[in-house]
Amino acid sequence: MAPDSYIHILACLVSLARSHGVIKTQQDLIATYTPQLAKWQNEPGLLNVTELVGFLRVLLNTKAHIITEEKDGIISLMKHSDTIGGFVITRKYWDEKGDLADYNHCKRITGYSGDGLELMNPKQDDLADIVGWKWDSLGLWKAYALIVQR
Repeated sequence: MAPDSYIHILACLVSLARSHGVIKTQQDLIATYTPQLAKWQNEPGLLNVTELVGFLRVLLNTKAHIITEEKDGIISLMKHSDTIGGFVITRKYWDEKGDLADYNHCKRITGYSGDGLELMNPKQDDLADIVGWKWDSLGLWKAYALIVQR
């Protein structure tokens, strides 16, 4: 995915921040950063990967952001002592008609094993659920992982 591909990712960002003691809501971030991000006037919370990395640096003082599509790479990076979390970003997802379409979507990695990933899946109504993914789902959804390290 190109860094200029946009994703609604604030729910995952806020969730990761909370798990590390930074209590911000999506509304807090939108209120604070809309003056700096003109596109938020029409699409609040829309970020590309480069902007997400900037938010992670500001909110969580992170330094490394590693993108991988490989199971072994994800497991190895998630085990690393400097890793504080990660996201799976899809390039395919269900559209409003229930068809598989080109659509960027983010899920937060909440667990992993040799069998697959456990992901927090944000919903439109600010709720979230936990979904299990087998490793082959990365290919089905044309997804990659963004691993966050201090």
